[in-house]
Amino acid sequence: MSQAQAANTVQVTAYAKVDAVHVDAVKQRPGVPVLVRVVAPPPAAASSERAPIDLVAVLDVSCCGGLGPVNRMDLLKKAMGFVIDKLGEHDRLAVVPVQASAAIAEKHDLVEMNAEGRKEATRMVQSSLTVTGENKLSTALKKAATILEGRKDHDKKRPGFIVLISDGDDASVLNDAMNLNCSVHAFGFRDAHNARAMHRIANTSAGTYGILNDGHDGLADAFVTSVGNITSIVAVDAEVSVSCSGAESTAAKLTAIESGRFKHDINGGGKRGTIQAGALQAGAVRSFLVYVDNVGDDELEHLPSMLTVGVQYEDRSTTTSQNAAENQAGREMARRTAQVVVVRDGDEHSRLVAAEIVRVAAMRIVGEIIKNYGDNGRALAGAADELHKQWSLLKKSEFAKEAAPACFVSALDAEMSEMEATLRRSSGMSYMLSWQTCHSLQHLQHARSSSSPSATTSVAAAAKGNGGASAVAAAARQSFTAGGAAAMGKFVWSGAHHGGGGGGGERKRKYQSSEMEMIEQRLAYWTKVKCELPPMHHDGECPDHMTTIFRDASRDSIDRAMFHDVFLAVVHATGRRSSKSGGGGDSSCGL
Repeated sequence: MSQAQAANTVQVTAYAKVDAVHVDAVKQRPGVPVLVRVVAPPPAAASSERAPIDLVAVLDVSCCGGLGPVNRMDLLKKAMGFVIDKLGEHDRLAVVPVQASAAIAEKHDLVEMNAEGRKEATRMVQSSLTVTGENKLSTALKKAATILEGRKDHDKKRPGFIVLISDGDDASVLNDAMNLNCSVHAFGFRDAHNARAMHRIANTSAGTYGILNDGHDGLADAFVTSVGNITSIVAVDAEVSVSCSGAESTAAKLTAIESGRFKHDINGGGKRGTIQAGALQAGAVRSFLVYVDNVGDDELEHLPSMLTVGVQYEDRSTTTSQNAAENQAGREMARRTAQVVVVRDGDEHSRLVAAEIVRVAAMRIVGEIIKNYGDNGRALAGAADELHKQWSLLKKSEFAKEAAPACFVSALDAEMSEMEATLRRSSGMSYMLSWQTCHSLQHLQHARSSSSPSATTSVAAAAKGNGGASAVAAAARQSFTAGGAAAMGKFVWSGAHHGGGGGGGERKRKYQSSEMEMIEQRLAYWTKVKCELPPMHHDGECPDHMTTIFRDASRDSIDRAMFHDVFLAVVHATGRRSSKSGGGGDSSCGL
């Protein structure tokens, strides 16, 4: 296969770190860690043609859509407009509003996104949303799942997804059985949604959870990235296989697989293991750790002949909508194999293995904190302290030190710092919950890593020059350093503004962001109070006009309290900004 052809196919590589056999606090598995990486072709290399997808949008605007720092109905329409624009003409979309009038409650058909279909989808989004605060979120999700499950057999081969957008506080999904056989990517409005509910929906459906809008009320990077992933699928049904083979592998066996939420299995007495990597979007990087035990010290160098590593998948980058149906009955699976490479501390690829061990350990830390502190909103400070303690210890580990020179740990460090900061600001656990869903499925922003064909080409070119081995090493170091954290993937959160400027400007933006978050939290709180205000029922003794007077008086009192509370928040924010900037004016206000 030529380099040009290789750049357009899914690649698999495997690295066995033979100097990391012993168990410690970071590497809690016995045996040799083998990093298996599956890399999909980047968008530039992937064909412009792809197999179509089916998408169901569940829209939940349940609390006073016009109240708050941004009109949520307008933002929801903006988000759906982006989705419709990203879908191709052969993709299909269905819209399921959680709150809907009886006239449109049953109109949930998948519509092809041709010119007429786009108009119909836009009309559905703009006309079918009503702010009633009624109906259950779980009911709408089950309707969405039924749409995908009810497709004809040949249509079920199309990748199907559900995107949920919600500002609601429906906690019933925490107790409802969520038997969803499709991925649900859940997005909540900033400071106006039930983070625990969104996390459970995503976590039980092989989906992700994120925030819809950023601090400037634009669409957050997390949402844009997720929609981009859904609409750039180049391979489906990817399955990674690792097996012990050859006469020298009689004792060697697989003892564990670290694959996050990707399903895996070890069978044959530990001789065979599989990982269901599922659908791969353009540029996707999936990293899995497979542990091989019962390998003697004198056998470590023979691991390449003892292990067989490969990936099989259905290539969708060259399957157009016209021939998709023809391929359903007898579809061909592409297969790629990898030669296991033995690496040790000091080798460039050894840093990749060390970095993945650190990332898995970080996921373990976050998972334990969510388990221990997640149900107690008043224990955020304790969760922040525990996160700081555990991450500080992990950063001092030998694996973190090895990966640090290639910048593989710096991205994780930034994410952990932001996670701790959100906990200490009492902003809830939404950042942590979102981080967990994205990292456990590796739905991250990736740049092409050093293991890509392009990087390999640059190293090979260096070898042909006069520099010899030193030139190869220099090219490899440059590739790894330039790729750095991007090779491991970057977690995308709220899409905060990242403008240039010096340290003072950065501090100013940080203060302004904190102030806006405080004000938005107050608005979200009062929005919830108004939405949860129980109706005043006529008891038969009080005249209708008196019931109306009391109801209006109650709402008027809430409005006055809300305006006063938010006004004080603005005054407080103004005073903070004045003191931080060194202003000497009096920022007090008589009330």
